[in-house]
Amino acid sequence: MCKVFLKVLFCMSLFISCKQEVEPKFDTTKQQQTEEIVESVLTEQELKLQKFYEYLLLGKNDKALAQVNEISLVEQDFAIQEKTYDALFKEFSLDKTFYEASKFTELDLFYWVQSLFFKKQVNKVVQSLKKDQDPIKALYDLVNERVKDKGPSSDKGAFPLHIWQRAFGVCDRQSWVMCELAYQLGADVYIIYFVEEDTGISKHTICQISYQGRQYLIDPLYKKFLADVHWNDLDEEKAAKIWSEHPYLADDIKKAEILLPSMPHDFSRRQQVLAKKLQKIIPKDILFRFGEDPKLRSARWPYLTGQDYFYWDYPHRLMTGMFIYRKLYPEKNEVK
Repeated sequence: MCKVFLKVLFCMSLFISCKQEVEPKFDTTKQQQTEEIVESVLTEQELKLQKFYEYLLLGKNDKALAQVNEISLVEQDFAIQEKTYDALFKEFSLDKTFYEASKFTELDLFYWVQSLFFKKQVNKVVQSLKKDQDPIKALYDLVNERVKDKGPSSDKGAFPLHIWQRAFGVCDRQSWVMCELAYQLGADVYIIYFVEEDTGISKHTICQISYQGRQYLIDPLYKKFLADVHWNDLDEEKAAKIWSEHPYLADDIKKAEILLPSMPHDFSRRQQVLAKKLQKIIPKDILFRFGEDPKLRSARWPYLTGQDYFYWDYPHRLMTGMFIYRKLYPEKNEVK
């Protein structure tokens, strides 16, 4: 499948018209010849990768999983080598079987489906933007509209896709959905826990977004959208003014934790290798972001001496409680 066809599939999956995008502005014979040339230079593996992504766009998930597992990623060793990853796994007693596996499973499929879903949501927003409208603000408005702080049942831990589907989740749930949307837009995203100095308990969560040279400090629960503001610029006095209705938060910034919300599968070599291969052949505007090395992502935070900055452990611990995880790794089914 050529890139043009993949774009058509992506647009069809958004239930919008792509006539303007795919309508030829030149001789159709020349267009066909160009596509044949593009396809002819693709390797057999790249054609299989395109087919894999086509299946994902069509919602043919079983075929997508079977297709990708037929592809050799030419990787000799999928063992975790990064010491900071090992430290995370050891601290929270996370078994490395999932991270070091060479084959993709239904668990990987869940993360692809989730990322593709949010990529589609972002593209819908981008296509509806008015002139000079801030896309981050538009995503913030979407989160506040979709994810309410109260729902018909208890606010159980859930991944962003599930939070979106049930349409409610408080504090860190709303911030996580905001992060996933902004990340698929192309932003760098971070979760921030306010931490009580005496108890070490976090009573509130917000997020920091960095996009196209601008900084955004965002608090979906308390309706704070602060453009051109970075967490590192805050002190207790500034925090007290921002969260004047919740004065205790000003003191809690001193021990705050900045957390990188990488998904668990981003730590695995198979996903990192797959992502790099897809980036070479799938247009950026339809390829969802995944498999980015968390260590590389973490390096983009302007770290201050003494700052508590970590990989976010919560998505990993949440994964171990998923039914599919327990099914795939029954001997590792104790939730830590």
